[in-house]
Amino acid sequence: MADPTLRAYVPQGSDIEISKESSSILALYRQATQNDSNLCLKVIGADGDEQALTIPAVAGRLLADVLNQMAEGHAVTLVPLNAELTTQEAADLLNVSRSYFIEQLDAGEILYHEVGRHRRIRAKDLMVYRQKIAAKRLVAVDDMVALSEEMGLYD
Repeated sequence: MADPTLRAYVPQGSDIEISKESSSILALYRQATQNDSNLCLKVIGADGDEQALTIPAVAGRLLADVLNQMAEGHAVTLVPLNAELTTQEAADLLNVSRSYFIEQLDAGEILYHEVGRHRRIRAKDLMVYRQKIAAKRLVAVDDMVALSEEMGLYD
């Protein structure tokens, strides 16, 4: 991946434990304060130097989400919405094969543009597609439940 912000961070051993502890502390803080308040953190350098750091509320929520995912041992990838992804990067983010992803592009399911002879997908367009398939999936599950109820198979 060309853009270093698209690296997947896979938590290992102590990262998971630290993330669990940090996410618990952050959750307590957010419950004790307004969820929309800025977050003030104390950063301690390797030399013991301390500095206060204030981050916006939205960054605090994002940090909490990242720590929760890492505490569960899940890989985390940050993708700026304006990022342009290769077909392989986009397929990886959707957890599908590149060939299946190309089929979706060819079918017009996902917006893309060409840079030379290479296709590029904007992250925001990929997220639109992801939301669309998630909505379709929910409708399909609802339909299956309704059908099961009609057939008397669902108690």
